[in-house]
Amino acid sequence: MYYVFTAYIHLDPRGVIIAASMITGMGTVYVLMLLPEWLGRLLLFFLTHTFYRVKVVGRDNFPEKTGALLVCNHMSFVDALLLIGSTTDRSAS
Repeated sequence: MYYVFTAYIHLDPRGVIIAASMITGMGTVYVLMLLPEWLGRLLLFFLTHTFYRVKVVGRDNFPEKTGALLVCNHMSFVDALLLIGSTTDRSAS
């Protein structure tokens, strides 16, 4: 791509970086439009694991594709975020 940008489009190094950034940004927006739930899960994962030490016990009992009932003890309003953040590796069905 660098060769195409410099030889055919005649961009300077600053233009190459800007063009590559725009292409990357468009790709990121496209992927986020396809998978908006995964962005939310990723943000919740980083948010909850930054402030809380989450230890999941019995992950092998958690179904990958079928339904599951997750119950929290309502110690705080963060319980729902912790539940969603701790199930980030679950397959979307």
